[in-house]
Amino acid sequence: RDRNMTINEVTYGCLIDGFIRGKKMDKALAVFHQMKEDGHEGNTVIHTTLIKGFTRCKQLDQALEVYEQMKQSNAAQPNLITYNSLLDCCISCFTFDKMDQLFEEMKSDDCQVEPDLITYSTLIKGFCKAKNIDRAMEVYEDLKPRGFEPDEVLYNSLLDGCAKTQNFDQAMEIYDEMLKQNVSRSNVTYSIMIKLHAGKGNIEKSLELFDEMEQRNVRPGMIVFTCLIQSCIRQKKIDRAVELFKDMRVKGVKADHVVYNTIISGCVYNQRLQRACEFLLDSFSDEIKLADDIYTKVLRNLTHNHRDMSKEVRTDFGTRICA
Repeated sequence: RDRNMTINEVTYGCLIDGFIRGKKMDKALAVFHQMKEDGHEGNTVIHTTLIKGFTRCKQLDQALEVYEQMKQSNAAQPNLITYNSLLDCCISCFTFDKMDQLFEEMKSDDCQVEPDLITYSTLIKGFCKAKNIDRAMEVYEDLKPRGFEPDEVLYNSLLDGCAKTQNFDQAMEIYDEMLKQNVSRSNVTYSIMIKLHAGKGNIEKSLELFDEMEQRNVRPGMIVFTCLIQSCIRQKKIDRAVELFKDMRVKGVKADHVVYNTIISGCVYNQRLQRACEFLLDSFSDEIKLADDIYTKVLRNLTHNHRDMSKEVRTDFGTRICA
């Protein structure tokens, strides 16, 4: 500009994209406004890039402002990426009514943009996040005759929505359809299903799914182990809970304070104090801070139930707890 060189839309687009990648939305917007002042309307890519930037920053109002400018422009009409970005922004900002409104705009005769599988998957994720499983299922039924094949991400969103709304029967129907369509199940899928069955008190089915994960070489994560250990303890299957906790550590899944609190408390309650002490020492090694009452429970039981343990050992153990 200082050399009186002409700056074209390509240059403006590169500058806007660069500032957005650098998380400098204020500078990206300033360049956008300068572009307009210089008489450049800006194409669809530039406007959509700006919308995607606002989406990452969860600034829905600004994203919608750019969208409205696009609708009034002859050179920058919204495309599929524009709409999908806006839908994603609505979800991030918990503005689900606006998300639904944008989808209806896409389906109107005036709009030349056809929703794709990402559109439907995003909508379903949004409605499930809003705990509106009925609307999510309406969108799911709407995509079927359009020739789209639902993928694992879409099914997981539906299953998660059912879990959040405690709609067990609906979840079983969706899962059965997932199996019929031979859609792969991930750690996320199994985590949801295990939690659903555990919530209904069916620990055996949860453990069956856990075994299936192992057979299919799907690596269980912390959520799966925590859920199973909690469920086993609730149903007084302390030996299975201990087995799961040890298996978790063997598999390299790092235990957090929640699962440590759960397994140690369960061991103390079921008079497995040796195991409780073993896991408590493990928590020291892992540098995990437990709930204060866990330490109190262990010390109290050491004092009252293990008088055969040398005073020196009990004192050393107490010192480590209080450290």
